[in-house]
Amino acid sequence: MKKLKYLCFKRRNRLFVRGSRGFGIHSPFVFNLITGVFKDKSKYYAFDEMLEVQHNFNKRELKYSKLIYRLANHLKINSIYGNNISCSNELKLLSKLHSNIIIKDILSVEDCPEFLLLGKKDFDLYIKIKTDLINVFKEKGVTIVIKDMYKYDRLFAIWSQLKDECIVSIDLFHLGILFFNKKLQKGNYTANI
Repeated sequence: MKKLKYLCFKRRNRLFVRGSRGFGIHSPFVFNLITGVFKDKSKYYAFDEMLEVQHNFNKRELKYSKLIYRLANHLKINSIYGNNISCSNELKLLSKLHSNIIIKDILSVEDCPEFLLLGKKDFDLYIKIKTDLINVFKEKGVTIVIKDMYKYDRLFAIWSQLKDECIVSIDLFHLGILFFNKKLQKGNYTANI
């Protein structure tokens, strides 16, 4: 049943999603993300190093890991939270972003990171986010990336509820990106990459 539901979401995404090239998107921030970050084909030095350890990646994971790297580079982040079990490949790549980057494995109200990378092992973290950290996210303008949100029912529930709380959400089917930056115009977007 879960596989059927996942396949239905996948089919809906392929048939009805617009905005793969940025046309029809009226938010300048999201248009810039789609055209300048998602569709960027530039080579980064970290990609060559990543290809050396590519045996951990399949083709889709490689594509989305590169996208996460380009997004973090575009946003000029300094601190990241990620679970080393569900997001280890992406964290290895993001650690090469620049030498001063801080990768955290514990979330706290006092020391909140700018970028969160959530995967299938982060179900329990959602309760902490919903109760303690949601107001801190809104104050600090945190960006959250959720991997494989349509594959797991609990992650889809997290995605659905946080999508209502955030300012901008971008659904890429295999990745969900949530921005809590108050300077942005509120909107929910779906795009293909």
